[in-house]
Amino acid sequence: MSCSKILSINEIEAIKAHNNEINRFKLEQLIDPTADSRRTVTGQTLGNCSSRSIREALRDNVPDSEFREIYDFITQNQVSQIISNLESEQKNLANILNIPLIKE
Repeated sequence: MSCSKILSINEIEAIKAHNNEINRFKLEQLIDPTADSRRTVTGQTLGNCSSRSIREALRDNVPDSEFREIYDFITQNQVSQIISNLESEQKNLANILNIPLIKE
């Protein structure tokens, strides 16, 4: 014999209505993936990631004033050079703040 309670039709309908409200709220919170953009995009390949996908991600999530600067930095520098620059800046910052640099 089960210890679970058998729900009435009204209780089941109330649960369904509540679940529908939750789902509707979740859908309203999602970002519209069809954001309007007037920039034209041509396909170019940079390593294993296309510059088109980089541009699309940036243009939909970054203000126009910052878009070009970030995009140019990403596409005009090799990944190894970017990492090297970041490591150099990390060392400089550690020296300025007089903290030990933790190496992994």
